[in-house]
Amino acid sequence: MECLILRNITTSLPTVTIPKNNCFIPEGIDLADPDYNVSRRIDLIIGAEHFYTFLKGGLMNLGESSPTLLESVFGWLVSGKSSYAPIPHPPLCRISTLESLDRNIEKFWRIEEVDTKVLSLIEQHCENFYKSTVSRDPSGRYVVKYPKKDRFSHMLGESYTNAVRRLEGLEIKLERNELLKERYHTFMSEFVNLGHMREISLDEEASSVACFLPHHPVVKEASMATKVRGVFDASAKTSTDYSLNDGLLAGPVLQDELYLIILQFRRYKVVLLANIEKMYRMVRIHPDDQPLQCVLFRFSKVAPITKYVLTTVTYGLSPSSFLATRTVHQLAEDEGSSFPLAADALKQDFYMNDFIRGENSVDSAIHLRRQMTELLHREGFRLRKLCSNFQAVLDSVPEEDLVAQSNRTFDPDETIKTLGLSWEPLTDQFRFDMNIGMQQSKITKRIILSEISRLYEPLGYS
Repeated sequence: MECLILRNITTSLPTVTIPKNNCFIPEGIDLADPDYNVSRRIDLIIGAEHFYTFLKGGLMNLGESSPTLLESVFGWLVSGKSSYAPIPHPPLCRISTLESLDRNIEKFWRIEEVDTKVLSLIEQHCENFYKSTVSRDPSGRYVVKYPKKDRFSHMLGESYTNAVRRLEGLEIKLERNELLKERYHTFMSEFVNLGHMREISLDEEASSVACFLPHHPVVKEASMATKVRGVFDASAKTSTDYSLNDGLLAGPVLQDELYLIILQFRRYKVVLLANIEKMYRMVRIHPDDQPLQCVLFRFSKVAPITKYVLTTVTYGLSPSSFLATRTVHQLAEDEGSSFPLAADALKQDFYMNDFIRGENSVDSAIHLRRQMTELLHREGFRLRKLCSNFQAVLDSVPEEDLVAQSNRTFDPDETIKTLGLSWEPLTDQFRFDMNIGMQQSKITKRIILSEISRLYEPLGYS
């Protein structure tokens, strides 16, 4: 017989001591455990494969609410119920539905896992589709198409009615906030003036199967550039209950994880920060796909509703991030031989449109900045919001392209926002501003998760 020796087998049994006068055991019975009624620890548990070999076959049922006696080689065993069995605590039944909450908490340490990038079959299809359809117009701008699902042509239905209803709701909202209305009209005017949005001609309206996208303003007061920008709702359902995003493929994530980009940036003595102005809108959409991103707008409620079509990669569409970042990589492949330092940086040191990189000398940083500016200009991209911890790196940069246009120096406590973090250029260090004040009398897992979510600190410094 095999035995397992444990520190604790189970809790004391019975759970409470039971008076013998409540058990009604007949006299003259040879019990295996004379103190069966006393609550004490268990010394030995015999497995079911052996237990029945010790039984002799005798059985005494002493009645309802009374124990049952079984005859064994050790004597009679007492089991079953007793009329006296006080329960120290009432029975409880608890159902917990914290699975999703637990998964959210788990995400906070999953960020430390390093994944190997392997494209799925769908992601590889998006990559192949991009390569086979990308082109450049006479000005050097890249022209791309949206990757679509196989059933795309059967998925989209009528979308005009919902777009009109959403526009009317937007106009009511803007009428209640004059400043927001002014800023949003300025944003939409810029779209038209830059050629990123054009009015649909009568011929196009008659021949094209269009998808109209509702849109709304997003306010970002912390932005040093555009305080209000429009977001186009490609997830709005059409009459078939499918949206434009339902029919498009998102494409793979091409850039490194955020924490890797930040770690690479910390290796250098001289820091250079910048971003690409209007990166999405510098990539043009092929005329065949432009009818998929039609919008309705008017600059006055008394004017007729005008139909427009967006001509560039657009916020809110699921493949937009892939197409924009893939185009930056394509630029590095096509033109990088003349700018090797910048080509390497385009592929490794961007997170969305934010560039964060460094060099070990001022001269090298200046060389990198000049290469980046020239290479991006080949596609029409503009590098702006430049910043460095060494002022000499920025000496020849126009004032309007600097992150701080008022002067070229920084105060000791002045910070610059980069990749969601606060960076002090003068001291070249991060600052973390935290305001954790859990005033609730009872701290729960949900409250802790809410407070943790307010912190944005991917490297675990704080």
